[in-house]
Amino acid sequence: MGIKNLKGFIKKNAPSAFSEINIKNLAGKSICIDSSILLYKFRYMYSGSDNFHIIGFLNKVIELLSCRIMPVFVFDGKPPDAKKETLNKRSENKNKLKERIDNLLKERESLGGPEFIDSDSDSETVDLSKLNLEISQLQKNMLCVSKKHTEEVINLLKCIGIPFLVAIGEAEEYCAFLEKNGYVDYILTEDTDCLTFGGTRVLFNTKNNYTMCELSVILTDLKITYSQFIDFCILCGCDYTCKIQKVGPVAALNIVKTYGSIEAFISQNTKYDIPENFNYLVARELFIKNNDYPKLTYELNSFKTFDSDRFCKILSEFGINNLHFKNKIINLINLFPKKFLD
Repeated sequence: MGIKNLKGFIKKNAPSAFSEINIKNLAGKSICIDSSILLYKFRYMYSGSDNFHIIGFLNKVIELLSCRIMPVFVFDGKPPDAKKETLNKRSENKNKLKERIDNLLKERESLGGPEFIDSDSDSETVDLSKLNLEISQLQKNMLCVSKKHTEEVINLLKCIGIPFLVAIGEAEEYCAFLEKNGYVDYILTEDTDCLTFGGTRVLFNTKNNYTMCELSVILTDLKITYSQFIDFCILCGCDYTCKIQKVGPVAALNIVKTYGSIEAFISQNTKYDIPENFNYLVARELFIKNNDYPKLTYELNSFKTFDSDRFCKILSEFGINNLHFKNKIINLINLFPKKFLD
């Protein structure tokens, strides 16, 4: 997901584009959140729980409201046809992963099963321990998020009164549209292609730290235009077309600086093998597509009515202490900046 190796390349070649921030300093601001990828993150974090999505989003809402930040959650719509190949590859990788897990389970069974074995052989015990660890890690990577999980999170947000949107296309694409058109102040995501879609102030969250990346600084430091940045990202590797072998970020930047565009590079190229299915025009069109999205006709940055009865019912259905969270949410809303309240 995102642009291949983009974050590391920017940190090395345009380090001033990144700045660590204290999330509390964004009080009074609004942040749109790439929520589909957040679902997978919570699925991994709370892998042993059936209410991972409710707990995860509830904690995220409380974290942001505690900082007096208005969250706007954005979920994936329909992915473009150009992404089918990428999605098919992910499906193939999951099938290979499942096959690997099945083989490890058979190997574990031959050693006596998942439990500790009373054996004189230390190596056998070590082998079993390593197998259990590898199986556990691989099974986490197999965890899935369903449409039902998304719907349940949306129902939670509805009853709290938190704004949300289902994107026209992909969530990070719509987040970029919202931010660069002034509907929200920042984007929170884990996908670097938010920058390629034109997001200007993108937040990345690692553990308890937040880092902001500014597109304008990237362009200034790399000495390229936004159009060239899009071509640079396509050459690095994106979800919408295959990439040219042996072209990484360093070569990609050199190409756009030397030739100005992918078209000019291809017309004069004598060094690289260009795949027949290198559909850079389709990829480029998808990255600028959100420039033509219809403007919103309603406000995003305000609370709707908090339905405490429905909220408690949802939490009870998932075995969560509803009274504790109900009081927490009410207190946070009461302390929230008045400009966000209906």
